[in-house]
Order: sequence, then C-alpha cells, then structure tokens
Amino acid sequence: GKSENEKERNNLINALGDSKSFKQTHEIVSRLSKYSEWTDLEKKQIISIALTNHQVTYILEDSDIARFFRTICKKDESKEANEVLEKINELT
Repeated sequence: GKSENEKERNNLINALGDSKSFKQTHEIVSRLSKYSEWTDLEKKQIISIALTNHQVTYILEDSDIARFFRTICKKDESKEANEVLEKINELT
C-alpha cells in the first residue's frame, strides 16, 4: 500500500488542484515544500496544476511558489515542466 508520506503528498496535491485562493495555494505549497522525494506521476500532476489552476498560475512569481516549482521542474525534461519554468522566468 501507500506509505503515510505518499498519502499525505497525494492529499496535498489534490488540495492544490482544488485550491480556490492565493492564500490557500501558499499554505499548501508550504506543506508540499517539506517533501523532496516525488514520484514521476506526482511531479506530472503538480506541473499540470501549475498550468491549469489559476490560483497557482497567477502567483508563480511569488518567491515561495517559484522556489517550489523550480525545484519540481528542474530535472524534468517534459514540455509542461519547461512551460512552467518559462512562465516563472517571465514573471520574476
């Protein structure tokens, strides 16, 4: 089964996808930032949320959010990861 850590990460990723405010996004990202190990699927989900949930997309330039997404996208060669990094770089 899934480890507690993995369950917690999944819950946070779902919460990020459902985030309805910038404040909520900051809180969730601060909790996600405690983790450094991600599965490829988790990274894919997180990157996709950055591009689809405006409560995340619109604050990619905030330092805490930018730091988190840079870390997630850094070693990812996907088109989506590059798109997120480009957005962050445009904004910061």
